Amino acid sequence: MTEEEDDNDDELSDDESDSETNKNDVVFHSVSLSHYGGINRIKVERLGDSTVCAVWSDTGKVELWNLTTAFNECCNTSSKTNNDKHIHEKPMFSHSTRKEGYALSWSKLKQGNFASGDQCRDIHIYRMHEGGTWAVDQRALCGHSGSVEDVHWSPTEEGLLASCSCDSTIKLWDTRCKPTDACVCSVNKAHGTDVNVISWNAKDPYLLSGGDDGELKIWSLKTIQYGQHAARFKYHRAAITSVEWLPQESTTFMASGEDDQVTIWDIATETDSCESVEGVPTQLMFLHLGQKEVKEVHWHPQIAGLALTTSIDGFNMFKTINI
Repeated sequence: MTEEEDDNDDELSDDESDSETNKNDVVFHSVSLSHYGGINRIKVERLGDSTVCAVWSDTGKVELWNLTTAFNECCNTSSKTNNDKHIHEKPMFSHSTRKEGYALSWSKLKQGNFASGDQCRDIHIYRMHEGGTWAVDQRALCGHSGSVEDVHWSPTEEGLLASCSCDSTIKLWDTRCKPTDACVCSVNKAHGTDVNVISWNAKDPYLLSGGDDGELKIWSLKTIQYGQHAARFKYHRAAITSVEWLPQESTTFMASGEDDQVTIWDIATETDSCESVEGVPTQLMFLHLGQKEVKEVHWHPQIAGLALTTSIDGFNMFKTINI
């Protein structure tokens, strides 16, 4: 072995040592709050200087929690070791429904407004009033014949709410109208089976849906009233569990399925028979594996391309190189 080779080995050894040190330097801080009952879904919104969390519980309650103190405690800790702090909080608002649910969505255009959907086919609208109090309209939006699986407020049209259900339909609601007249569009047999999840595009008038049939469909507001989808993708081998458009681009979205796959798509990619791979859609950009029972996928709102996924075995965060 030459002296140069020996020096190189020393450098590699130093790099490996630094890498091991960096791994040991990772510190995890958390703050926990006690909640009665299992949590079906949470949605967090920033309201002024406060961080508020809407929670669907398996007890059949929709609750609002003020997480401001918890966030401040977590961000301001100076500990250099892993720690979990517990604080005591009570919900600032609670509404009991006839049955539990999973659908929750905050409005981005009307501060403090959010919607919930439950297994009794009801959609309720909650509105924030002066003084930071909330009231729920007891007149539910009715029209679905099965459990409401997801709701999502339009990011561009105030008062427009989309919902999907295990009755295979997608419905659009104008929440400014009285509940009996609020349904402005109904897409029957939007999927061959249950429609599980939906997501509005923040830049273009597109609605993305995923169903128990493993299909992903894109609907345009220009043609959705005719029951015509603008695009359809079939790659997942089991039910779709979550979908979300990339906030910074209008053509990219992410989806997860019960086949333990997370996929990232670009609908602007044109089909090229010369470069296509059999069984793989041209629009499929990236495939993320390794997790079990992936339940939700989300994009980071500030860091373009940073994806976050939740599953039965933990969280994953990754940033693809082609976004």
